[in-house]
Amino acid sequence: MPARRDAWARPSWDSDSDEHSTSEVDEVDAAREHGDDQVPPRSPAALQSPFGQPKEWFQYRRPSNSSSVGRPASPVSTTPSSTLSMPVTPPATAQAPPEPQKEDAARKASVDTKSESTLTKAPSQEALQSHSSPVPHDAPLGWLEFAIWFEPNANRLMVHIVRAGQLPPMDMNGLADPYVKIHLLPGHAKSWKLRTRTIYATLSPEWDQILPYVGMAPSDLIHRTLRLRVYDEDRIGAELVGECRIALDRFAAGRKETFLVPLQKAKEDEAAQEMGSPDRGKMRLRLVYHSSRQMLTVTVVSCAHLLPMDTNGFSDPFVKVQLSGDKRKWKTTVRKRTLNPEFNEEFHIPLAATEHARRRLCFEIWDHDVGKKNDYLGAVTLSATVKCPLARQLWSEVFSHKDKAQEKWLPLQDQLEPSL
Repeated sequence: MPARRDAWARPSWDSDSDEHSTSEVDEVDAAREHGDDQVPPRSPAALQSPFGQPKEWFQYRRPSNSSSVGRPASPVSTTPSSTLSMPVTPPATAQAPPEPQKEDAARKASVDTKSESTLTKAPSQEALQSHSSPVPHDAPLGWLEFAIWFEPNANRLMVHIVRAGQLPPMDMNGLADPYVKIHLLPGHAKSWKLRTRTIYATLSPEWDQILPYVGMAPSDLIHRTLRLRVYDEDRIGAELVGECRIALDRFAAGRKETFLVPLQKAKEDEAAQEMGSPDRGKMRLRLVYHSSRQMLTVTVVSCAHLLPMDTNGFSDPFVKVQLSGDKRKWKTTVRKRTLNPEFNEEFHIPLAATEHARRRLCFEIWDHDVGKKNDYLGAVTLSATVKCPLARQLWSEVFSHKDKAQEKWLPLQDQLEPSL
């Protein structure tokens, strides 16, 4: 049995081929030293196969210029690269890295700009109008930023309390627990008074809270004043910080304004302005007369700014509807714990078109109580001869524009209004 050859033995050159290849190498080197481009080709040299095959089985060919396969290392590959006439591609010029100082300065500037935009909120350009002033640095009671606008389509007056600043310390820790209370003057009903949430332990609170007055007509803004007060909340009660007041006449046209004003001391002679005839609120009604069916459709839409009749500061209102000369009565459902109820309940009342001149449609709103008598909140009377001009106008338009809905806000009266 022939001896097993090592399959992983390193291939070796034969002596004949070694002498032959050495002479060829000397010949090539001599030609290159003399600058001869015509280098004589080298004859292939056979290797001894590691698997016991004849040496003609495995031969190396001279690689071409486009080939990436090279010959194995041999003693002849000691020619220095400087003597070869091969084109050398210069290395690409690398861009110099930025200087550390300039890079750090640019990074620091970008961080500073980002921190200023996120942490510091400068007053908007809208806030610095002719009706306000830049942020006062010498205001002893601080300043307040807010916006006011009127939405005529929704009958709402919107008050956006944005923020306050430079408030005086009111607590032992040198801080305060501020909140804002707004009051529509004149008027003493609780629904005219709204307030924001309390921001604790700060002298620069940011509320960003919108407080709406619903059921407001443009005529309600005339001769009205909005009072804004900043309070410091305590465990028992609250302490007044300062106030400001804005006349609402110019907002009836639907304009929006932003204010940034310093807080002032509270006025002492305001009792006469807040007092006056009790304001019971208002009711929103929608009526349409169907001439083909001789039917009056009445919709009690909503009420606003009702008087609080319960100990929790709210009421549980419902509405009674009755047509004079008819013993039937209609009643809405009870709305719990609200001074601005939304009813949207519809009633169909038979009525001949020739009888509307001598009929009255009465609405009474009551506070529902359990176990005791209901509390009276107010009333609205519709007829052709009532004293209230808005109620008289609505009743006339319903029958002059038949088959077309008419809708109005009507003030609540102390009692049902008799005919003239």
